[in-house]
Amino acid sequence: VSPFVLVASVAVFLTATANLTFFDKISQTYPIADNLGFVLTIAVVLFGAMLLITTLLSSYRYVLKPVLILLLIMGAVTSYFTDTYGTVYDTTMLQNALQTDQ
Repeated sequence: VSPFVLVASVAVFLTATANLTFFDKISQTYPIADNLGFVLTIAVVLFGAMLLITTLLSSYRYVLKPVLILLLIMGAVTSYFTDTYGTVYDTTMLQNALQTDQ
């Protein structure tokens, strides 16, 4: 499998599975029957952002698989907490999680 196909596959997977709650809230707010173009545009933009992020983070051959594995684990963990507890992740929460004072 070529590196781009692998990165694109991970981006599609993360877009489809790590954002189920997001797409559920979007479909509740904007019914798909009336706003199909808008919902598809959101999905395409989200896929493009995922593809850009995964491509930039894994641009070197030797870090490709470890970076993709890390992104998949992070996507699974954040998706679990979002689906189970309704947690919404923002910049402040990420800053607190990454800040280590000890």
